[in-house]
Amino acid sequence: MSRRARGFTLIELLTAIAIFTVLAGMLFQMLKGGLDIWRQGEGNRQALEKGANLLDEIAREFRMIRAHEPPGKAAPHVRMLVDHGIFDLDANDVDESTLQRVRFVRSCPEERTDNRLRSAGDRVGGTAGVSDVVTDVSELDVRAARATGGMAEVAYATARLPEKGSDPSLLSLYRIFRTPIGRDDSLFLSPAFDDPKKLDAEAVLLAENVLFFGVELWSRDTRSFDDPPNSDTGPLTVWDSTRGVLLDRIGANRFLLAKDEASLGEAWDDVFPRRLRFTLVVDADEDQSGELRLADAVTASANRIRIDSPRAVRGETPFPFVKVGAEWMRWSASDDGWLTVERGARGTTAMEHEAGERVRVGRSFQRVIELPVFREDWNDE
Repeated sequence: MSRRARGFTLIELLTAIAIFTVLAGMLFQMLKGGLDIWRQGEGNRQALEKGANLLDEIAREFRMIRAHEPPGKAAPHVRMLVDHGIFDLDANDVDESTLQRVRFVRSCPEERTDNRLRSAGDRVGGTAGVSDVVTDVSELDVRAARATGGMAEVAYATARLPEKGSDPSLLSLYRIFRTPIGRDDSLFLSPAFDDPKKLDAEAVLLAENVLFFGVELWSRDTRSFDDPPNSDTGPLTVWDSTRGVLLDRIGANRFLLAKDEASLGEAWDDVFPRRLRFTLVVDADEDQSGELRLADAVTASANRIRIDSPRAVRGETPFPFVKVGAEWMRWSASDDGWLTVERGARGTTAMEHEAGERVRVGRSFQRVIELPVFREDWNDE
């Protein structure tokens, strides 16, 4: 007589289920870790490509910069203007954000490839201009546009729409293209650069989640881009090629080579920098930066801050900066979460910050180019 088959006991079944559950959990964690690493690497790759390509495009436009009017032109409309605007981006009635704006005139090779520009000037008496934001222009309207004259105005600026109680650290990078130059709606006269709402309506959005976009300019006295900006030997963050627009003697828009209003109409004394350095900082991946916050409240005069993730900022780096709200801080030493900082870096203002406020590091990109229209004037009175 055969022995009856014996089944599993309840304890054996529970033990097997527990073992399989543990193994399944371990496998899930391994897969999740691998996916997180892949997602982080893919995010880094996309950010690197986007940041590098964006700076390449900006550098390409600057290499087409013009310093002279074409022969026969009377008014000197060709110019380059780099200044700062001060804005209230969190709608709390305090101007907390100092943002740089860049405007210049360059060649317009698009008139050979852009259908809108190819027909510009075909109709006698045309009065319209062409801008990137105009997308529904009919052929009739395009033919009524004025000829480009081979030149265009281009502007870059960061801004964001004011929002009550929002974090003013995240910005958007905008670009405006307009031709012909010197019109009543010239970018050098446009009020859009003093109003984020107008800029958002008139400009093309290039990138979101931008922490910083800035241009440093090599003047006749500059010795190094690494010297403090606007110092005796450092680069400038303000430029007025005409020397007759930015005439403030103090403040964020003080231009060291400024002369007087008469210089605005005198092209012979215009100046252009020898080289430029662009810096673009985009916000880091949410998974990396979401945990980085202030561990303690910070006064406007404090030179040390404590963050809740010591490993997030450590070691030597070419970009030792953190951004809290609208304020940039340059750190020089880190010790177990404590950062020794220089307050109000990158043209910002030192202010108070609450415990738990977001601290952003971002990914930084930099490019240096030589300007083909470099002009100096060493004969100042």
